[in-house]
Amino acid sequence: MVRQEWRKVAFVHWPVAADRLAALVPEPLSLDTRDGVAWLTLSPFSTTCQMFSTIPVPGPRRFPETNLRTYVEAPDGTDGLYFLSLDVTNRSNAGLGRLLRLPYHLGDMVIEEPTPESPYVRYAGVRRADRVAAYDVRLDVDAASTGGAGALDTYLTGRWSAYFHAVGRLFRCDVEHEPWPLRPAHLVSCHQTLDPGSGGRAGDDAVVHYAAGVSAKLSWPIPVTSG
Repeated sequence: MVRQEWRKVAFVHWPVAADRLAALVPEPLSLDTRDGVAWLTLSPFSTTCQMFSTIPVPGPRRFPETNLRTYVEAPDGTDGLYFLSLDVTNRSNAGLGRLLRLPYHLGDMVIEEPTPESPYVRYAGVRRADRVAAYDVRLDVDAASTGGAGALDTYLTGRWSAYFHAVGRLFRCDVEHEPWPLRPAHLVSCHQTLDPGSGGRAGDDAVVHYAAGVSAKLSWPIPVTSG
């Protein structure tokens, strides 16, 4: 259905009490927890969006996107992502996402490369509708090495489906891309109000990843059934 080129991808993951997130995940989905703990991930990056693999959506060809997500299981036994919000600067991309009943929002966002004055990768954005939902993240990325993926890294980044509700049914979109070229990164600072319940920041227990990018293909929506 869609081809995208994801670049300069950051993942800031932090653990959250499962009972707090459970109320945000609609039935028949259930939280996919690890050792009884749920996780939230703030992921800013830049992207392109081509419908049917060849037709770019109107507007800027490459633009920032930031999503806030958690991890779920479906009644058919599959697992994947559930998006709490998706912010983009491209109005057409937001409109297409809303057709699928995904929680897209228009925002103003920037991605800043390291400079001699500021040696960090910085992601910042604010939602246009309220100017309240916002984030500002700085990462110190180890550009010289590629980190191996442990069990927790795979749990947090190795997801190949996303779920949403439309016309009274649960659907799944699958994604294909090459393995994430994950690099070690240190969270210098993270201030965000996309998830007010987390206290506005990711704490010392945050897990951070950075990837230069992958080329992704998204499937047409697939109805999810039980069994």
